[in-house]
Amino acid sequence: MTEQVRRAIALTGIALAIAFDYWLIHRPEPHSISEYNPIKAKLGKEELILSNPNPSGAALLTHQGAQGEAVEIFFDRGVLSPATRRLLQSQPWAQTDQPQYVSYTTLAGGASIGPPCRTSVSVRASGPVLSEVRLFQDGIAGGENHREFSLKTPSPIEVDFLTAAEDPSQPNQAGCRKLLQVGDNQIGLTGMIPLSISGDAESAIRFKFMPSSSAPIWKGSKGLFEPFQGIGFAAATIRLSPIGAQQKLFQASAPQNANLMIEDLLAGSDTLELRGSGTGWVTVNDRLVSPTFSEWISQSSLRAALAGWANLAVLCAAIVFGGASPKSAGNLIRAMTGRPRRDIPAPENGLVVFLCHCSEDKLAVREIRESLRADGFQPWLDEEDIFPARMWDREIEHGLRSSQAVIVCWSKTFVRKEGYVQKELRWAIEIAKEKPDGTVFLIPLRLEDCEIASSLAELQFIDWFKPNGHEKLTVALREREKEVGIRPPAAMGNQ
Repeated sequence: MTEQVRRAIALTGIALAIAFDYWLIHRPEPHSISEYNPIKAKLGKEELILSNPNPSGAALLTHQGAQGEAVEIFFDRGVLSPATRRLLQSQPWAQTDQPQYVSYTTLAGGASIGPPCRTSVSVRASGPVLSEVRLFQDGIAGGENHREFSLKTPSPIEVDFLTAAEDPSQPNQAGCRKLLQVGDNQIGLTGMIPLSISGDAESAIRFKFMPSSSAPIWKGSKGLFEPFQGIGFAAATIRLSPIGAQQKLFQASAPQNANLMIEDLLAGSDTLELRGSGTGWVTVNDRLVSPTFSEWISQSSLRAALAGWANLAVLCAAIVFGGASPKSAGNLIRAMTGRPRRDIPAPENGLVVFLCHCSEDKLAVREIRESLRADGFQPWLDEEDIFPARMWDREIEHGLRSSQAVIVCWSKTFVRKEGYVQKELRWAIEIAKEKPDGTVFLIPLRLEDCEIASSLAELQFIDWFKPNGHEKLTVALREREKEVGIRPPAAMGNQ
């Protein structure tokens, strides 16, 4: 076999290995759907579809009622429950079990004493299995004065509601008058009367929430309102599509025998927002989304190591087969596997500070890094201090243990972020526990106004976004320098 043929075969092997790597890294894999939060539907144009919802409690959705809130619920085809029909036994028209138009409205009264009533709403499936829930809008677009959207399922849904005065001695306060309409008949209700209505299969149930007075229950036309609180049910898939279309603007599908959690449902003037958690295959605009290289690496260190060694074996075999000597291949292997890690900076050149953060805050963290450098500290940042082709987990842990202080760059994104960044935070907390009491080691640094995790609640945090944030951070790090026996650059230069 000629040298040219051997080289051609060797290059072909390398090309096939590269192609396999590309397929391996870019093939679809489950993602954490929290990084896509919030999932937004444009009301009047798009709908959210939840398949196989599985409520953790008796109710699928619950609304506790806000002070100063009026509620309207409309059923395309509804039936009063037997218990409700008994409450209205004096009304012959209310005794039918045939589906027809039904509405329930709370009305703002005139002059009255005391605060308005509150309306509680509970939505649950009539049967043991519910295959789908669709959330959309087919009424008047939401605005500054109301929020409106509809719910539709392929099987009957039961809605229970109760409008009651906060003070039982004042049953007719503003917002406590109720109007029930069944077909062409209607009746005004007062006092505490629980009602229950079943929506027929494939019929829409429309919810409308609005202030009962001039005092708003949300902020402005773009404000968000949380109509259903305490949501905690699971679904096999979450899909966002144009109304009545099969196009997948967004879809997350849980693996077999697993579910995605639905945690929040927020209504805006023209949007419906859903927040979920869990891991699933993600489709955007009908295309499966592949993980990034860093996501692929972080999902399995063993898989990344095996792929790296396989590539190394293919490369060395190609070099040997293509005409190079075994000795050259051995030198290549030693050069590729024996390269030392990039060393952590020496403490005598300034305090080494690890920057714990999530990738979405990278721009702000880079600004902090430059400020620390200008102050004579040595910030440790993954994108600069992890050598290429190194194991991410090991390098991060090595960086944490070799640093004299850890700054946790906290943000609203960090609060909800799942995955590797939470593992990194747990490592930092465990290392901090090894330090003597009172040691300045773990420093929570808020990048914006947000809540601090309970695991860091005992530590005094610093607000970077405030005018004195930089000064406070510098004071804390100088204190740490004294603890570890490092003198600031100015003191060192006066020797």
